[in-house]
Amino acid sequence: MEIAICDDDRVLAMRMCERIKKLVPECKIHIFENGKDFIEKNIEWDIAFLDIEMDEVNGFQVAEYLKVNQVKCIFSFVTAHPEFAIDGYDYQPFRYILKDAPDAVINRKIKENVLEFHFRNRIIEVSYKEMSRILSPYNIRWIEAGSHCVHLHTAEGIVEWGKNMDEVEKELQEDHIVRCHRSFAINLNCISHFANEKIILKNGSSIPVGRMYRNKIKKTYKDFNIGKSGK
Repeated sequence: MEIAICDDDRVLAMRMCERIKKLVPECKIHIFENGKDFIEKNIEWDIAFLDIEMDEVNGFQVAEYLKVNQVKCIFSFVTAHPEFAIDGYDYQPFRYILKDAPDAVINRKIKENVLEFHFRNRIIEVSYKEMSRILSPYNIRWIEAGSHCVHLHTAEGIVEWGKNMDEVEKELQEDHIVRCHRSFAINLNCISHFANEKIILKNGSSIPVGRMYRNKIKKTYKDFNIGKSGK
């Protein structure tokens, strides 16, 4: 696992490095004191921790580069200024880490980044009739029940899986995929907002929300987003 720390405060960067090493001793950690050096380094990053305030090339600019050139990299902003979170949400970081947060909170945020890496790289085998396919649950946008299987809606198209909704919900419960209707489940990462009795996805699609699931899915999504903040 290749992990980058980009922070012009060398002391804080080394402290972050020590925290990561304790949690993931087998990883490779690279420290950069500015965004320019980070971008010029020819490495495919798995995880990056980005300070927002840096001279010349700041954390937002580095995040923009990653979203275009290294879409698989999981990046989080590390900052002493919580007010930057408003502007930072446009870049959709995985987490915000406040530099003056308690040690337990910072360690938890680091661990969440590592767990997310494993989530996004987890693969499962799905099959129906004579067809079998390997895919990552992270790439599933939503799931819809069919008559004899479920339909997995992904960016590449629809994949059929010979399971029922209860079986799928149980198997994918650790992948941020949750039930929102008797016949639908949604990937929390793909939600844009709620509108009446529907969920609007980031790609513009919409799926229904069942009455008995409405309060639960909204609370689950709220908790999911709170986890992204610096709290």
